[in-house]
Amino acid sequence: MKTNKDIKNNHKDGALYLLTYKAMPEILVKVLDAKNMIDKRGYSVSDATKLIGISRTTYYKYCNEVYNFNDNNDTGIVKLEIINIDKVGVLSKITNFISKNRFNILEIMQNNPINDTTKIDVTLIKTDDNCNISKLVNDIKKIQYIKSVKIKSID
Repeated sequence: MKTNKDIKNNHKDGALYLLTYKAMPEILVKVLDAKNMIDKRGYSVSDATKLIGISRTTYYKYCNEVYNFNDNNDTGIVKLEIINIDKVGVLSKITNFISKNRFNILEIMQNNPINDTTKIDVTLIKTDDNCNISKLVNDIKKIQYIKSVKIKSID
């Protein structure tokens, strides 16, 4: 017999889900509203969160976890931010996983290391409808020396 604990543990960290507006908790809707004010209208994080009525802490907790979905825009462009320890071959492993997951790289930028840590910004485009961003992110997270992988945007 399955327990509640067994059921709750079926969801994997980093898995992607699509919710309708009605199903979203109010706090996530407010975070999306703040993101739109910042990205599209040029508001600062402080001003946007104040106007929306959430704390900056709440905004930063969820801003990289919720995204607007536009099913009319099927470009399949994904932007990732990868933080890693600066070691030889890490970037090569990342690009290999991107290729194996059937994404093409549009743009890639790696910052100079600070305290042996670098940030890599990657813009990808899917090659077909079978591309799975959740699988790609989880594959990259498994690479040795990767500290974090965040989806910055999905268009």
